[in-house]
Amino acid sequence: MVFWRRPGRPRMRRPSRRPQASAPRRVPPVVRQALMRAARAQERGDFAQAAHIYQQLADEALSRGLLRPGAYMELEAARAWLLGRKPLEARTPALHVLELALEAKRPPHAALRVLKQIGVALSTQGAEQEAEALDEQVERLLSEYHLRRESLEPEAESSQRTGQLPARCPSCYAPLHSDEVVWLEPGRAECPYCGSIILGS
Repeated sequence: MVFWRRPGRPRMRRPSRRPQASAPRRVPPVVRQALMRAARAQERGDFAQAAHIYQQLADEALSRGLLRPGAYMELEAARAWLLGRKPLEARTPALHVLELALEAKRPPHAALRVLKQIGVALSTQGAEQEAEALDEQVERLLSEYHLRRESLEPEAESSQRTGQLPARCPSCYAPLHSDEVVWLEPGRAECPYCGSIILGS
């Protein structure tokens, strides 16, 4: 199944000092439909189905070399497992996103936040050993890249994060998180999945 289409030839633009948005990816209807199915699954409490849909979209994007949208969908898969109270299933996608971020030398804050939530959920369910093992895995991964968790958390808040974003991208219907979108300027953000511009209300 083809999830992504190559964008057309970009038009010439004048240089600008403002942060530039990446070219929006043309998301076929089948992808938007899949994201809508995931949303409906979550609304009715079928978090496992939502997680599987997000993981399928993540795998497809990553197989095409689309790191950012692939990692974003994989974190959504982890979040869906968490909402379904299955933190053990959430570990693998969240750890994979952390590895991807570290390998690409990108900020791992989003993955670390989700992994912290997984650890708390494991402890709440009485799985202390699993929580400790997860914490050790995270520390080991960070140490391989000479990083310490204390130096990465919490992420500094951006002064550009103004305005209320919709729960989902109007273009592709991917879930939106104000601390994970790319804020181009106050009240104007970029969808991490399709690259569309979203205006805050």
